[in-house]
Amino acid sequence: SRSAWWPGGRTGTQTVAAAPAAAAPAAAIAEAVAASAAEYVPRLTGLSSLSKMPGGCSHARRSRPARPGSWTRASAASTAASSSGTGSASAPATAAPAIAARSRSGRSGCPGGGSCPPHSSCVATRIGAVALMLRSYYPGRMGGQARRHLWKIVASIALAIVLFGVFLWTAPLAEVGKALTQVKVGWLLASLTVALLTYALRALRWGLILRPVGRVGTANLLGCTAAGFATSTVLPLRAGEVVRPLLLTARTGLPAAATLASILTERLLDGASVLLLFAFGVVSARDGLNPKNLGLLRDTAMVTTAGLAAAVVLVWFLLRRRDATVRRIASWAPERFRTRVASFFQHVLDGLEVLRRPRRLAEIALWSLGLWVAIGWQLVLLAHAFGFPMSFGEAFVVVAVSVIGLAVPAPAGVGGFHWAIRFGLTQLMSVGVPTATAFALVHHAICFFPITVLGLAYLGSVGLSLGRVRALGAETRPDAEAT
Repeated sequence: SRSAWWPGGRTGTQTVAAAPAAAAPAAAIAEAVAASAAEYVPRLTGLSSLSKMPGGCSHARRSRPARPGSWTRASAASTAASSSGTGSASAPATAAPAIAARSRSGRSGCPGGGSCPPHSSCVATRIGAVALMLRSYYPGRMGGQARRHLWKIVASIALAIVLFGVFLWTAPLAEVGKALTQVKVGWLLASLTVALLTYALRALRWGLILRPVGRVGTANLLGCTAAGFATSTVLPLRAGEVVRPLLLTARTGLPAAATLASILTERLLDGASVLLLFAFGVVSARDGLNPKNLGLLRDTAMVTTAGLAAAVVLVWFLLRRRDATVRRIASWAPERFRTRVASFFQHVLDGLEVLRRPRRLAEIALWSLGLWVAIGWQLVLLAHAFGFPMSFGEAFVVVAVSVIGLAVPAPAGVGGFHWAIRFGLTQLMSVGVPTATAFALVHHAICFFPITVLGLAYLGSVGLSLGRVRALGAETRPDAEAT
């Protein structure tokens, strides 16, 4: 027999059959993270490594009988339903009252029946959603799909090394070093301050996007935003784009599909803001830009605008015909999964719902413009640090080019971001290669190093270190069922 909660140790008196219900512990963990998460996230097994994590509750590290009315009862009911193949639509409904009751009493509802601190610091709660995500990035079993994913990771890192190596190889390093020594520290610190401000603006805007789904505290928004960018910096394949929303789900209980969809809303708003400011920059800074490349800038803006417009029209159509769209998508799934698929896409559209509310959309659009104006301001301040003038219009053009460089699938945009910044400065503004190279190096460091330190510190404060992130990804595997 096996514990109903943890594969690594007996923490309750209720047991389940080992083979038929292999996914039971993970289904219970998913419910502990958020009542609705069990409908659409992959189940995991092999989370015994959580028992080795310092801090938090101790239900994974010691044996004690389950108390009547504790989480074990709710989790057993839901896992029995999931293992019987009758669908898990009722599982969140079973677990939700238990979650709410424990939250009101100031206890986490520890699966081991112990006295845990609030749910935000309980090991099972704070780790669950992130662990559910990590397997897809760092699979433990080397099947065909895992091998392909591993090759993508290797290719991403190799691409970053090659691009950055060639970037340095093609620059006069002695002159680059001289340019770095002449940086004005005061302007540099001002640029760094504005860079940190932009991440705060991102977090607050994210909260506005999620308002139709639920209100989120500023501390959670700031922490999860920093953690997401830190993860994207230190891990390949933009893992932070998934860590950020799922970590917020783990901390707040918001539906994971809605938080994931909010990232798409962010990207649409970012794209519209960058294009608008790019067009303003091309018009206002025409005299300061290299005339040979104005045609290239115009063509790039037209193609990007067409793609963004198509995405906006598609999202608007999906929201306009929401119920019909969900029914049609669900009809493509096997019958046993249709309820879960429909619920998943309903939550996805919840995350995009802000696009249908003109007043709220206008408010968020202003936040987005303010965010990207601040990013342009950061470049203007950094240009002063290197001793050359840069107008806001020129800064917006360089920002737009740097966004293209960040599209390269490399950790922290290494290589692609550097090339894009240097191209924008040398080809569009006629800045010398040594100064442009030094500018790109410093700008990248300002954008990524401070937020990475803050994000890793936040992950550590909730019990996730980089080593634990990798370990969890290696030790988990999905259930046989796929939604």
